[in-house]
Parts: sequence; C-alpha cells; structure tokens
Amino acid sequence: MKLNNLLDKLRNGINSINSTIDGFIQKHYEMSGFAFNKEIIKLLLRASIIASLCLILLTPVLNFLSNILSLLTLSLSAMFILASLCLIIYVVHLVSRRRTIFNERFLYTLSNIVPLIAAGLPLDEVLRHLYIFEKDPVIRREVELILKDVSLGQDIITALQSSISRVPSTVYNDVMSTLIESIKLSQEPSSVLVTKLDSLVRSKLLRFRQVTTFMTMIFQTYVTLSFLVPCIVLIMFVVLSSLQTFQMGPCIFDAVGLSIILLIFYTPLVAYIFYVIFDLITSAL
Repeated sequence: MKLNNLLDKLRNGINSINSTIDGFIQKHYEMSGFAFNKEIIKLLLRASIIASLCLILLTPVLNFLSNILSLLTLSLSAMFILASLCLIIYVVHLVSRRRTIFNERFLYTLSNIVPLIAAGLPLDEVLRHLYIFEKDPVIRREVELILKDVSLGQDIITALQSSISRVPSTVYNDVMSTLIESIKLSQEPSSVLVTKLDSLVRSKLLRFRQVTTFMTMIFQTYVTLSFLVPCIVLIMFVVLSSLQTFQMGPCIFDAVGLSIILLIFYTPLVAYIFYVIFDLITSAL
C-alpha cells in the first residue's frame, strides 16, 4: 500500500514536471518565432531534470553502500542540473534576443511601413513589400509568419493579433495594437502611425542624449583611473620612498618596479574593464 502511494506520488510529480516543461517550452517556442526544435528541447529538458531528481533521491541509499558511489551520484546529478540550466538559458536567450531586436530596430521598419500605407497600398501588399526589402532577419521572419497565416486563410487583423501574441516586444505590440484599432475604427492608419513613429523617434533621441551624457561621465572616469591615478601614485611613491623602503613580503618595491606593475597589469586591466562597459552601452543602443 505504501509502495503504491509512493508510486502514485512519483507519477504525479513526473506529470507535473512534464506539464510545466510543456507550457514553458511552448510559450518560449512561439515567442522566439519558432526558432528552435521544440520536441528535441522538450525531450532533453525532461530527461535531464528527471535524471537529476532520481539521482538526488538515490544518493542517501547509495551513501550506505559507498561514499564514492554517493559522491559520483551527486556529481552526475549536478551535471544534469547544469545541462537543464543551459537548455533553459538557451531558450530564454532566444526570446530575449528577439525582444531586444524588435525594441531597438522596429522603429526603422515602421519608417518604411508608413509611406507605403500613406500611398494607399493594402496592408497585405505592404507586408509583402516589407518581406522583400526588410534587412533584419528576425523582423523579416515575423513578417513571413504573418503572410503565412494570411495565406492559410486568416484575415489580416487576426494574423496581426497572432503576431502580437508571438512577439515579446512592447514597442511592436503597441504599434500593431494601434494599427489594428485604427483599422477597426475606420480611421486613417497612416496618420496614426506617423504619430506613433514621431513618439518613438523622440524617445530614441532622448535615450541617445542620456547615453551620451552617461558615456561622457564614464570616459572621464576612465581617463582618471587609467592615466591620472597611476601618475599620482607614482609621484607619491617616489616622494615617500626617499623617506622609507616599501616592502611586501619578500619583495622590495622601487619606482621602476612600481612603474612596471602599473604599465603591465593595472592599466591594461582598467582599459579592458572600461572597454567591456563601453561595448555593453553601445550594443544596447
């Protein structure tokens, strides 16, 4: 009886894990633009999570037999947990990358859409034109998915609503929701999109100003730390070394030794750290 209850609990736990994995993968599969093999990721994630849990449960039992076996079991479970985390990070990264691309680059796509709509082209023709001339592969892929939904019999509004649910971008969702509402209310879509484009351009310019101010401050800090601080430290060292000898363990430092340390280790390290900071800031624009 106790064994049956244990098996039922184990079965329910596995079913709960499988349903959670299915929901997580399905959601991120759609939001990534169908960018990975859903079934393979599901299979690997299920196998790694269930294997790690089984090994963790077996550890106390194996501990009675041998410490080496229990240590090996813990090592294997840690490897499976790490594999699960890597799969989750990979899936989340695809969605995050897609979100960033739409948030940062859809502004330029919208600037191509507005003149075509203002010229009186139907929305499906605008999307076909956009599919041909769009340079960003992620945005082009989403346009392809919308056109595919339309070719399968959906009307353009339903296809756009499906696209909104797929794209994890507030900028894209806001623009497309505004476009759908203007079409439903029989308003002029081009004037509404021009207003939205103007708002996005203003927010982009404001962000550029803020980033420029921040980068100016960061650059001043870099100059101070990489040039002024070593010079001040070296001058103080030369002045104070005439009064006493500086020693750290068995090493005795003089002005030449300190100059070599600052030149070979300190300055390149500071330069690399600020290079990473500048790269992160510029890549976020």
